[in-house]
Amino acid sequence: MKSVLYIILTGFGLLLAGCQNSLDLYPLAQPSAEKWYSSESEILLALNDLYRPDWWTPDEGIGSEVLSDDGFNRTTLSPIKAGTTNSQWGTSTLLWRNSYKAIARANRALAALDNPVTKTNVPQAKLDVYVAELKFHRAAQYARLITYFGDVVYSDGVISIEEAYTKGRTDRKTVLANVYKDFDAAAVALPKNYAASSVKRVTKGAAYALKTRIALYMGDFKTAAESAKACMDLAEYSLHTGYANLFAQSTKNSREVIFGLPRSIALNVNIASSNVLDRITRNAGGFAAIAPTWDMSVSYTHLRAHETRGNL
Repeated sequence: MKSVLYIILTGFGLLLAGCQNSLDLYPLAQPSAEKWYSSESEILLALNDLYRPDWWTPDEGIGSEVLSDDGFNRTTLSPIKAGTTNSQWGTSTLLWRNSYKAIARANRALAALDNPVTKTNVPQAKLDVYVAELKFHRAAQYARLITYFGDVVYSDGVISIEEAYTKGRTDRKTVLANVYKDFDAAAVALPKNYAASSVKRVTKGAAYALKTRIALYMGDFKTAAESAKACMDLAEYSLHTGYANLFAQSTKNSREVIFGLPRSIALNVNIASSNVLDRITRNAGGFAAIAPTWDMSVSYTHLRAHETRGNL
């Protein structure tokens, strides 16, 4: 009996030894972070994910005009206007979580693009643009975080779970300096524009513009002025000729747009119909749930009056 048991255990051990190499494989049904980013197509797929609307302010998120004094929801007060916000407010926790998801993906990609396999498969000139694009997205996310939360957890590399538990918040000024550094690096390598037939991606102007915005938010007016001037000097942008049709489908590629999230009806990447219907009158088939405040309406009335008189 013992000899039979010995033979069974020995055979099982040999089976495990033989299977060890065959079982030690990267998943074949889904991408693996360890083996990804080795070709241009994989890099572009990773970059495309950073344009996902989840990583940016949703229509009803923390940057929505419904939360400001410019708009309102006729059915309920926003938590800000009602004075009920706290550390558990879903909108703020969602912003925090999604921003760090995007940052982690950018950091992972930046580390991967620095490995020998990727450098062998992808021309350096293209790698420089891809790295610049990743730094733009990382800077944009950190800029949003320090705008709303002040001091935040900062990392510009891939960290382990154990290391994550030991990290605390970094002073906002230090994070801002790194944001400026990333935007500057992005502005150097990114193109001024893309061919009319290609997919629109971030550009030099976008890096300068978002750097200008965070500098204004932080009260750094000197940096804001310098960055805004750099964007203007590109001569890539101008005000749309008619504000009334600026947001029409036919004018989505207006020269006034510096940075926007790509939308696609074919790929079902669009604004949810409920968000659109909320802003349309009931006579037109909408819900009329969200509307501008009286002060906002009056501001537009005055603007229109000045335009009619030729003062603008």
